[in-house]
Order: sequence, then C-alpha cells, then structure tokens
Amino acid sequence: GMGKGQGDGDMGGVLYALYLDSDSDVPVGDQRFFTGALLGGGDGNVLRGEDADEVRRTLLEKNEDINPNVENPEAGRGGWEEVLKGIPYELGKMPSAPAAVATFPYTGGFVSALMHQYKVFPALIKFARAHGAEGPSVVMSTTCSIDQQICTHFAMLDKTKQFFLGRSSSDVYLTELDAEKDSRTDSFSLAWKGLKKLLGLKKPSAKAPSSEEL
Repeated sequence: GMGKGQGDGDMGGVLYALYLDSDSDVPVGDQRFFTGALLGGGDGNVLRGEDADEVRRTLLEKNEDINPNVENPEAGRGGWEEVLKGIPYELGKMPSAPAAVATFPYTGGFVSALMHQYKVFPALIKFARAHGAEGPSVVMSTTCSIDQQICTHFAMLDKTKQFFLGRSSSDVYLTELDAEKDSRTDSFSLAWKGLKKLLGLKKPSAKAPSSEEL
C-alpha cells in the first residue's frame, strides 16, 4: 500500500536516496550512495506493519537471482539500470538524527535536476556546516513526490558515522581509492613491460647527430 497523501506509483516519503560523500574530496564519479525504501518508524509517509514486511520480503527475494561476483554482460550497454541490477539488496537501520531540511519543486526534467545539484545541495550543505555538521562529508538524503512535484532534502547535522552502515568514512574511502588506482597503475606497468619483452620491443637508442645535422 501507499502512505497517506500518495497516489499510485508515487514513492515520496518511501523511496529515499542517501549520499555519503556529498562535500568531500572524493571525485564525483566515485562518490557513494544508497537508494531504497524507508520501512517503519518515524512520522513521515513511510511503510509500516504488513506493508513494510511485504516490501522487505519482496526485495530480499530478488537477491536470489543476483550474484555480485558475476559481471553482468549487459551492464556496459545498458547504463546504470543494468549496473544496479547486479547490486544485492541490504537491510540497514538508519539513525534518527537532527537535519537541515529544504523542499524544492521538481518536474523530473534536466533543468530541474541541475538546479537541485548546483543550487539547492550546495546551499543546504553550507547551512549544515554552519550549524554543527562535522566530519569529512555531510550526509545528504532526498525523497521526491511525483504527485506533488516536490523534493525534500535533508542534510544531517549529527550521527554522520551511523549512516555509513559500517562502510569507510569519506576520508578513509578516498585513501582506499588512491591505493586501488596506484595498484591498477602498477599492474598495467608490469603487464606492459611483459608484453614488450614478449614482442621483443626495445627502447630506441639515441642517435648521435652527424656533422650534416649540426
């Protein structure tokens, strides 16, 4: 069933995105996020009781067909939708925490998305930093109502670490990323040296200039 004030297919107050590395030094393409249904608890439009149990059971059953250790051959061609199909569902308990809150119109269009990304988020993060948010990143959360054409954004002011659900903080994650990239570079360098040796490729020797070239 849907929460109060929601039409069919409107997941506002139920479906949330949680951004872990919003204002950190982690490169945009490597920043982490969760997305999922908020089940039970709280006073918002969340699923409770039998509705929550049904959603939880349905999503976890999908894990039976997901093997994160097997690469999806369609992922490279189908974009994010295919990539996400290979990520199993998890259960996690989110803390109750004070947050800076902002609502902003959302039409589902490209310009609207840009406004949220480059106007709303930075202003909300700046406000959160000025009102107690600490740590290497401000954790952000968003839920959008299609019917009301409104997105509600939250910037957490406290308990940041608990929102990571056991994952590395943004500064530690950045260090892990750098180490992983260095490892890939070293592996490529070794592979290239081996290939050159196999093919008999040699570094060209410097040629002494002749008198005609001087």
